Amino acid sequence: MAHEKSENIYNQLNRCTHSTYDDNPPTLFSGAAITSECEYWLFSDLYNLFGPLYMGHHDDIDTIGRDAINRKTFEKIRRHNSDNERIPQNFYNFYTGHIATIHNNYQINDGNQTINKTNAPDAKLTRYACWSIMRQWPRQIFTQTYFMMPNATFGDIYNQTYQYARISLRDELARAEHMVNGIAHRNHANMRHFHYYMHRAFFYGRDANDIKIGHDIPIYDNDPLSNYMGAQSLLSRRRGICNAIATWDATPHMRFERFADILYEELVSARVRMIQKTGIAPEQDIFKKSVTNISREFKNAEQKFIQQFAPQVLQR
Repeated sequence: MAHEKSENIYNQLNRCTHSTYDDNPPTLFSGAAITSECEYWLFSDLYNLFGPLYMGHHDDIDTIGRDAINRKTFEKIRRHNSDNERIPQNFYNFYTGHIATIHNNYQINDGNQTINKTNAPDAKLTRYACWSIMRQWPRQIFTQTYFMMPNATFGDIYNQTYQYARISLRDELARAEHMVNGIAHRNHANMRHFHYYMHRAFFYGRDANDIKIGHDIPIYDNDPLSNYMGAQSLLSRRRGICNAIATWDATPHMRFERFADILYEELVSARVRMIQKTGIAPEQDIFKKSVTNISREFKNAEQKFIQQFAPQVLQR
């Protein structure tokens, strides 16, 4: 399902790609202005693809754009971009170089209705602008990666996304585990036994170090197995823990022993659902490359992308 959804996004974004070269084809007249080619996407197309949750209200394009591209990001780029001479000297020119308001005729899919817009505000968004908008949403990591990897195949983007997705999913799992540890601590649980109990449920009794050894992962202190788990196992484990926490929150005066049993059952169920959905068990969804290293690679990829595409604007 996730694969099909991502492939649909990939195909739609490819179909919606425009170019300033197409808008202003080169001319043989020597006096004509020469501009570099720049890809762009229309706000209306992205709105119809991603909806108001990620794109905001279709009548408030400027606010959405300034949330993504603001003076703080502009000043940071000016300080750190090695190609600084190509960056506009002021924020207004930088912003309008990446988000150009136009008037256009288009349709908006708004809930269950289609709205026809005539000569209505729309916007051209550069690759950098599209990425900046989607960067605000960790769940849109595939779309972020699409804009960061121009001309890449769907397979390459999808495989890279699976690795990048581990970053936010590990953080979400850490927050869930922090919450469940708080419940256990407040109820004076033996934390060592409690953690062993949780681990045993999800990994079918396999010891964390044994799993690491089976995947040729060195064993270090303060280096949890979650640092090597894949996106599916991270997501499944978090869901199991969050389901148990939701039951705890909804049931006043529940005894902790009962909560521990529910948590165990939820983690076992999360394991079973993952195997049914993906055909692999959590202890198989393990990678030698840690999330720590993936996070470092992701930041480097972002910086390279900014270096290349922040100076590229719609018009000079």
